[in-house]
Amino acid sequence: MNTEKFNLFIVDEDPQLLKGLRRYLVNKFGSRMAISTFISGASALEKVDYNTKIVVLKYAVNDGGNDVLRSIKKINPDTAVIMLSSHEEIGMAIESFRDGATDFVIQGKNAWNRIAGDVYRIMDIPVRVLVKHFGVTKYVAAFILSFIAMGIVVFVTLNIIR
Repeated sequence: MNTEKFNLFIVDEDPQLLKGLRRYLVNKFGSRMAISTFISGASALEKVDYNTKIVVLKYAVNDGGNDVLRSIKKINPDTAVIMLSSHEEIGMAIESFRDGATDFVIQGKNAWNRIAGDVYRIMDIPVRVLVKHFGVTKYVAAFILSFIAMGIVVFVTLNIIR
């Protein structure tokens, strides 16, 4: 069965960080993620669309991290944007949250773990909604979502065949 992959973009001017974080997330999430890397906000913005689920965006990217964040939110308000910064300035974090950031992560020892945790929570939202509103277990919620996804694939396939 071909399930929808989560499109995740990483935007940073440091090729080593791009390569390392991409490898880390691939190891964590495997084939559930389609991960693309970009060395500028402008190049990422060319690819952002309604299918872009998550963007990890360096605050200090040359294009201006919050400017890129605002542009992403104009293109797709549902895209979760995780800002990554090497500075611990509360004003920068507040500005990012006001512009629609999902989280503001300070680079350091546990930054990649925190990003992975954010990504997991974002991917897990449909399950949490079913658990909260319908009182089912998370396993039942996952089964329901898998059943719905399978039904959509069958429906689309049958309509294409006709």
